[in-house]
Amino acid sequence: KHSLYASKVWKYLWRGFKQEFNDDELIYQAGIIGIVFHDAIKYGDPAENRRYTTNTHPEDAAEWMDILVKEITNDFPNHERAQDFASFCETYICRPIRHHQGPWSTYGAPKTLMQQLIFIADFVASQPTFEEEIFKCE
Repeated sequence: KHSLYASKVWKYLWRGFKQEFNDDELIYQAGIIGIVFHDAIKYGDPAENRRYTTNTHPEDAAEWMDILVKEITNDFPNHERAQDFASFCETYICRPIRHHQGPWSTYGAPKTLMQQLIFIADFVASQPTFEEEIFKCE
């Protein structure tokens, strides 16, 4: 549920800030990818069957994405946009993943707007009463 909630918060944040990113759909999708990727391994190695989030999950998720990006760019080493792709992924997926825990991150507080928005989406969606409060009608 958390990834779904964080993605929904991201969607609303994007609506308010998309002009800062020239309304680039790829950047919007990168935010979704970052949110899903960082939660995909938040419990660490699935074989270890942990119940709680690992302290290293931002680094682990960003490393996982780095490996995927390197594999893709290595498959197309002569493609004129391979380096652009790698740079885009680092800027809009890997760095926001590394900084998504905000001031509690080992990488420090988010520095760019993208990093800040991903942090806010994740933080808001992680609040224990988020589901109750968001659907509460008075």
